[in-house]
Amino acid sequence: MHRSLASGLLLLGSLLFSVGLAECGLRLYHYGSLRGLSGEHSLRGPHETRGWALEPNASSFQRTRDYGILVRTNALGMRDREHADLPAPGSFRILVLGDSFMEAYSVSLEQSLPYRLQERLASRGVEVLNLGVGGYGTAQELLILEEDGLRYRPDLVVLAFYLGNDVQNNSRAIEAALLGEDAHTTFARPYARALSLDAELEWTPPDRARMAPHIERWNERKRSSLDALRRALQPAMVVNLLERATGSMWSWFTSRDRYDPELVFGWPFLRDVAHPKTARLWEDAWLATRRLLLEMDRVAREAEARLALLLVPADFQVDPRAFAAVEAANPELVFDLLRINRELEAFCAQAGIPLLDPTPALAREQAAGRPVYYAIEDHHWNAAGHALAAELLAEFLDERGLLPQPPRPASASR
Repeated sequence: MHRSLASGLLLLGSLLFSVGLAECGLRLYHYGSLRGLSGEHSLRGPHETRGWALEPNASSFQRTRDYGILVRTNALGMRDREHADLPAPGSFRILVLGDSFMEAYSVSLEQSLPYRLQERLASRGVEVLNLGVGGYGTAQELLILEEDGLRYRPDLVVLAFYLGNDVQNNSRAIEAALLGEDAHTTFARPYARALSLDAELEWTPPDRARMAPHIERWNERKRSSLDALRRALQPAMVVNLLERATGSMWSWFTSRDRYDPELVFGWPFLRDVAHPKTARLWEDAWLATRRLLLEMDRVAREAEARLALLLVPADFQVDPRAFAAVEAANPELVFDLLRINRELEAFCAQAGIPLLDPTPALAREQAAGRPVYYAIEDHHWNAAGHALAAELLAEFLDERGLLPQPPRPASASR
């Protein structure tokens, strides 16, 4: 009896030691250290018109297998340094709108694009306010500009348009088909429908009745001991390998045709969308997107500000390895990876909206062996990606005459 117990304990100890050794090796390989990660980013609360928003004066820990970042919001509910409501006399305010790439919880505040942009332009009296919120689509970005942004009296509005899903976010039908009718980001998101580029937008607000029980379930899950264990194990690389293995097995045993595969990438990234119904959904989403951009430009101009677009490419548009994985998983699709870039560039040129596309520069960095995206679990820009995009944006805005002129040297004014 005692011998069997000792043998069992020895076996368990050997197993735990082996798992621990494997975890250390994987962390050293992927992270370069044995750092531990814990906590969970949970700074978003419900919002009546936009579905969700960042809570003011809050802090939490965003943790994935790629990074661990302490995220804080300021008194205005921004992932940013503190700002006064009104600009200082003589200052030039830039308002940044966007989704999780601009909320930038994947890097420290000082490494984020909005922070870097202000640091670069501070000598010219430029102040940058970051209103980026993870998960936002163009409709929510227009609403936050109207509801919150204009009161800060911006001189320039920069919309960071994520090519990976911003068009998708503007279609409730596509969101529901991909994520399900019961997904929070489906029913809690406001949608704007456009019949033409000249017609008024038709708004569908968030489904508040469905939001209430979802929030309660989310709060219960956060209090759950089982969920606490899940979150504690989440950053473990050994668990990551097990998740990938079980995910692959599940995909092999279940049908891959649960929904139209063209909905995953659709019109923005495919040479053609063959299914008529799917093609119509993407046409409606693209029309709504263009109408929203025109409305955002109108709102900015009426507030005596300018609008500029910064395109944020998906990682598979920049990293050949990421695209190879996408292509291997979808051999039936014919990709045109830069279609959405070209269409947005042509549309903005016609509408008179300045547009910066950093995709080629990001791709060159990636090809040179200097990654600009995370690659284990998260697929946002890393610190290098934010730094390069901020540099390119500052140069672009300067070249287009959208910034105040730098102060003249004292000798030049004599």
